[in-house]
Amino acid sequence: MCPCAPVAPHLQPRSEAEVAFACDDFMARAGWIVERYEQRRASHITEGLPDRRYVHMARGFRVWVELKKPGGQMTRQQHAWLGVELMAGALALPVDDVAQLLHLVNLLPKLYGHADALSYCRSVTALFAERGYRGERLPEGARKRRSGASKGSGQRQRTRRA
Repeated sequence: MCPCAPVAPHLQPRSEAEVAFACDDFMARAGWIVERYEQRRASHITEGLPDRRYVHMARGFRVWVELKKPGGQMTRQQHAWLGVELMAGALALPVDDVAQLLHLVNLLPKLYGHADALSYCRSVTALFAERGYRGERLPEGARKRRSGASKGSGQRQRTRRA
């Protein structure tokens, strides 16, 4: 199977571990070295350090990647770490779908590839930040409507007790 072929919906990753496996497999097949930095529990590694760094020695590229389950959120520390790397001109982004890495890798060989890739990393990181941060409540206006919520005036319906 071509690493860039679309994946059937029932085979798409549903957990962070599945996203990690798909990304590592894709990057290794494309000639990148996979460096793992993930932490299962609190350790002495710098808080916010991304889960992966992919290195392509022949082309001289390095990409820091924070892996997330589909729709997952970053912590503030992860966002800050990626932001510092991006400000320094490094390629760094959160990923919840191998297609994001595929797009980034396809940008790199082009004439202005690094600049385009850096812009793409900034955009993806900003989109993830808009999801909010793990462990923090969203502001009132950003809350999602619950499936059973009334679509009326927004006031809570009260029932009388007999």
